[in-house]
Amino acid sequence: MWFVPYIVLYIFTVATGSVFFALIGGLWALVVSIWLAIQLGQYGSTPGMRLAGLKCVKEGTGQTLGAGLGFVRGLIHVVASWLCLVPFIVDMLFPLWDVKRQTLADKIMGTVVLKVPVQGFSLTPKTTA
Repeated sequence: MWFVPYIVLYIFTVATGSVFFALIGGLWALVVSIWLAIQLGQYGSTPGMRLAGLKCVKEGTGQTLGAGLGFVRGLIHVVASWLCLVPFIVDMLFPLWDVKRQTLADKIMGTVVLKVPVQGFSLTPKTTA
């Protein structure tokens, strides 16, 4: 859902060769990324995580991360993808063999992703618990 405007802007960029559409697409991606990081930090889940029945919390306390640390957790994933495709793939596949099912970003941030009841799609959670 979030990527549809980005794809449209990318098509406009390629079709017209205009930098304007590329800048708007980059701005869109940045705004959506920040919004998702804030959702993760404040509520422990993004709309996609609520749909899948997942919640990210601090490992020791079970509390949500807060908006700032939610952003940092997302940034770690982005940095891994910028370094090279291999670190990003290792980061995303790490839960397959890790005892706590953590990505490398989760290990760095001290977070775990828990299975919770599915809420269905919502822009904000129905409950914060």
